[in-house]
Amino acid sequence: MTRLVGLGLLGLILLPATASARLDACPPSSCGAQSISFSGSRLLYVRPSGTIGPLSAYDLGTGKLRFALGRGMLSADGRRFYSASDALTHTTIARYETRSGRLLGAWATRGHWWLGGISANGRWLVLAASKPGKGMTRLAVASNDRHRIVRTLPLRGWWEIETVSNDGKRLFLIQHLGSSYVVRLYDVAAGALRPGSVRIKNESPQMVGSAWGSIGSPDGSWLLTLYVANVGESAFVHALDLRRAVARCLDLPTASGATFSTLTQYVFVLSRDGKSLFAANPALGIVAKLDLASGSTVQTTRFRAPAASDSPAPAAVGAMSHDGRTLYFSTGGSIWAYDAAFGRVRGPYAAGDVIGMGFSPDDRRLYVVRSAGGVVALDAARGTALRR
Repeated sequence: MTRLVGLGLLGLILLPATASARLDACPPSSCGAQSISFSGSRLLYVRPSGTIGPLSAYDLGTGKLRFALGRGMLSADGRRFYSASDALTHTTIARYETRSGRLLGAWATRGHWWLGGISANGRWLVLAASKPGKGMTRLAVASNDRHRIVRTLPLRGWWEIETVSNDGKRLFLIQHLGSSYVVRLYDVAAGALRPGSVRIKNESPQMVGSAWGSIGSPDGSWLLTLYVANVGESAFVHALDLRRAVARCLDLPTASGATFSTLTQYVFVLSRDGKSLFAANPALGIVAKLDLASGSTVQTTRFRAPAASDSPAPAAVGAMSHDGRTLYFSTGGSIWAYDAAFGRVRGPYAAGDVIGMGFSPDDRRLYVVRSAGGVVALDAARGTALRR
């Protein structure tokens, strides 16, 4: 299937996300609430204003707020959080400890920059110039371990940041060419673009649609972005294999009467082993399981969806149990539970205005964070509220 794109990816964005979507809707990557918990961690990280906004950390043993940080970026493995503050002559990069929220240190670099990307392990940052110049995009790759910029990229035209590899040697970019775009790979050590270095598997290099939100795998293997056709007829996953430099489009199931708004309400959650992607859409009544290695949809479950709304979803949150069997998901209102072993959906359950959720270490409770700041504990097996 040939696809073209009008605007670029949102996983780690260079331009404001509203420019990459619709003028009247702001994607979860920049505005909508998101949350995530990591294997071996007892914390739930909630981003009430998207992946470049403030961060709140909740204890999954008690449901209590542990700490809160300002605007910044969290690495995909959950180990590093950075913020950038712009002064008169320089920009200060600060790093925070993600178990306590404690400031670990800071360093400064000349110029006016803001955070545009981060490697999955958090060791490498991509900075974007606040004032790049007419017709130019100015980026910089920085090593936090060495506390300095290692490469500056003045690029002519309109470019967007995908991500940077865990070793800091490869920078993945989107180059816009009028009504289409090209996925490009920049060799950081050589200081040069590598033509034709990102293969588009079984697809035309050009695609159609608007990027809406993305997740990266904790080990740095994948960047997975939701795309929706501008006319609202289809949606797909732009799966970028960061280790092999291969991009692929994975079609998502849809339903009769689907619109742009309902298709944007897909929630992405990776399986515990990182080999599969669960894409759940409460507006369409669909849960799909996609195998990332083969690019195929291995299971599709349909359930009764609520009355559709053309309003953008305020959140895109999901949580996978530690045993990998139960997936809870929500787009800001009611929540649903998906049994991955039997392919069944139960719910909806009322939980208020949801901005985050995560399982307790024993998988018996589901903590749901509400937009007003409160936390409710649910029986993970029944979806009913528990007394605390």
